[in-house]
Amino acid sequence: MPEGVRSVEKLLEIYENERRKKNFVPLKDFKRIHEDGITSVVVTPDGRYILTGSKDKSIKIFDFETKQEIHHFENAHEDTVNTMCVSPDGKLLFSGSDDESIKVFNLETKQQVYHFQKIHDGGIISLSVSRDGRYLCSGLKDGSVKIIDLQNYQLFYHFQEIHQRSINSVILTKNNKYLITGSDDGSIAIFDFQTKEECRRFKMHKLSPVLCIVTSPDEKLIIVGSEDSFIRIFNIETQEQVHKFQGIHESQVTTLAMSPDGKYLVSGSQDCSVQIFDFETRVPLYHYQKLEKGRGSIYGWIQAVTVTPDSKFIVTGSENGSMRILNLDVPKRSHAILDAQEDEIYSVVITSDKNFVISASRNRAIKMFDLKTYQQVHEFKDVHEDEINTLALTSDDSLLISGSSDKSLKIFDLSKKKEIHHFKSAHQGSINSITVTPDNKYLISSSWDKTFKFFDLDSKQEVYHLQNPQDDVIYSITVTPNGSQLVAAYRNKSVKTFDIQTKQLVHQFEKIHKGAITCVTLTNDGKCMITGSDDCTIKVFDFETKQEIHHFTDTTEGLKL
Repeated sequence: MPEGVRSVEKLLEIYENERRKKNFVPLKDFKRIHEDGITSVVVTPDGRYILTGSKDKSIKIFDFETKQEIHHFENAHEDTVNTMCVSPDGKLLFSGSDDESIKVFNLETKQQVYHFQKIHDGGIISLSVSRDGRYLCSGLKDGSVKIIDLQNYQLFYHFQEIHQRSINSVILTKNNKYLITGSDDGSIAIFDFQTKEECRRFKMHKLSPVLCIVTSPDEKLIIVGSEDSFIRIFNIETQEQVHKFQGIHESQVTTLAMSPDGKYLVSGSQDCSVQIFDFETRVPLYHYQKLEKGRGSIYGWIQAVTVTPDSKFIVTGSENGSMRILNLDVPKRSHAILDAQEDEIYSVVITSDKNFVISASRNRAIKMFDLKTYQQVHEFKDVHEDEINTLALTSDDSLLISGSSDKSLKIFDLSKKKEIHHFKSAHQGSINSITVTPDNKYLISSSWDKTFKFFDLDSKQEVYHLQNPQDDVIYSITVTPNGSQLVAAYRNKSVKTFDIQTKQLVHQFEKIHKGAITCVTLTNDGKCMITGSDDCTIKVFDFETKQEIHHFTDTTEGLKL
């Protein structure tokens, strides 16, 4: 089958996701609040203030409730403000700069209270404060870390030459157990903070520079964003890579944040997008696609991201000085069945009682899962001689039907988990789509051979064959909820509707997309028809008036699954 919006199931998911986007309009846009890129964004522990640091050498403070700027530390540093963090009690702001200094500001008085001048020969790239507020950790451009005791503002310890290049992330875990660093040299180092000895070291694939690190809520895992666009999760104790997100971003992962409640992982990228993940299931939940559209436009790529203490909002900072507040109340998948098939899944159906989900794969297998336990309850192996493109259920869930590229159809008794009929050579070409009439009387199939066929499900006989030599390949079919019409989507960008009884053409939607229409479905009430196309768009039509009522663009790019 063609690429683009491939299946009816995906079409409905994308449509629902696109419809929900109205709920994900940014809460607030702060356009070009700095004269240069925002490098760091921090929210105070009480959620009252947002702080931004910039290449323009300044730091700004915004009231989260009013969204107004309330203070500007102009020329806070003599060079780029690379990094910031706030003390656990929310009273102090720490900033590190390319001017080789660290500054401390009192957030109540808005006054500078300490200045570590020329702390090292090289810029301060990353900062973090220990959970108890005792230590300030600074990751330096020369690959070392300096620890400052905040009780006396004296140097406590210097981890020298622990990396060959600059340290982009530094974290001190709970109870000051581990110091974790990530570097441009493509490695992550973990030190016992008490003994100052290195415990273990991770190296990225092809030594891809480590740009950002966060830890899981229990601090058993570290999550790493790197220049190769991947996000990797490692077990701290075993050093095992337990998961890798790939294909999520199109460019380097510049920033990561974990929601305080531990439910969500958020990533930002140079591809100008933000991705939200369900951290427990490792499932991508929502993709704010191309929030910031390039250096020369209104926005730039994402350089900083953080989550508010109540885990309700994301704050992003972009390369050209703009900030956004985004809603974290995303549409959630309640569960993920990982590795449900050993190959690509081409079709999914759910039983009417919502108890089971059934999937068909390119590897010719059909698997059935219990939706209460999420466990596999049955597998039909080697069902066809070629890939399975499509599945359908009768409305009473008694029969499961499969259609394949081997040109055949099979019918299974679902309660007995047994094949009961095989329509061999049902078509002369690959079977692209099947559907069942609401009264369970007919099975209807469409094929690459440009035909429809009607099969009586009682007699298991072909009862009608609809062919028009002038028509094109039929990619997808469905039946209206009242059973009166068959709706068919064609490669030639059109949709046709036929009267089920007379088999006559009722209406033709001509060239409604710029590419082949790969799937079509109707809403449960039959009022709207939804089409998905190779042109990566979705269109919604009023089925009664035949008028287009909505057009979603760039949907396959906007939704990363």
